[in-house]
Amino acid sequence: MRWLPQSSALLFALFLVAAGSAHAQEGNPPLQGTYIIDVSASDNVNKAIDHTVVRMNMLKRPIARSRLANTNQPYRRVVIAHTSSEVTITTDSRAPIVTSPNGTPIQWTREDGEKFDVSTRWKDGKLEQTFKAKEGQRVNTYTLSPDGKQLTMEAWVTSSRLPRPLAYTLVFNKE
Repeated sequence: MRWLPQSSALLFALFLVAAGSAHAQEGNPPLQGTYIIDVSASDNVNKAIDHTVVRMNMLKRPIARSRLANTNQPYRRVVIAHTSSEVTITTDSRAPIVTSPNGTPIQWTREDGEKFDVSTRWKDGKLEQTFKAKEGQRVNTYTLSPDGKQLTMEAWVTSSRLPRPLAYTLVFNKE
């Protein structure tokens, strides 16, 4: 910093400290990256679905199981990028979902035509992505391991038509 006058160097140093502490105050871990599923460390989603629908009557159970299986196929690949003003999450070969990190929902249509309000927000150092539809909602909570090499996604699906929430965890390794 020799090329800066002393007062300019001091201001520049203060700027760098302020910028670093602003990020630290947010408490948002650097989730940016590409992550590939670790099947052996992840829950068996079909078993979680069976656990959720086991109390349903015999006529509704196969319908619920089929619908949950179709809409909760484990992601194979997750790509996350975020700035202070937007969060982008891309799963498998789907189009990216870009939202504000402050919880403001956007309208999003899944490939099968179902419409959702999608929002993301930081909560206790974790990134929550919420999909709300007419029949229920799904919350994906993303957490980064302390070494930054593993991403954990906890999924929580609720609906008034289900006797209990569908809950499962997927683990991804950084590519």
